[in-house]
Amino acid sequence: MRASSIKPYPRPASIEVVMEPEDGTAIFEYIAAMSEQLSMMARMR
Repeated sequence: MRASSIKPYPRPASIEVVMEPEDGTAIFEYIAAMSEQLSMMARMR
């Protein structure tokens, strides 16, 4: 139960949604949000 809440990133399905060709900037926004989230988690440790 606890292991699932520790996962730092969303499931691959959400990455597929972001990678739709019609919206090229979405992937960059996603990467920026992910790096921001990971840096926040690193500070908490």
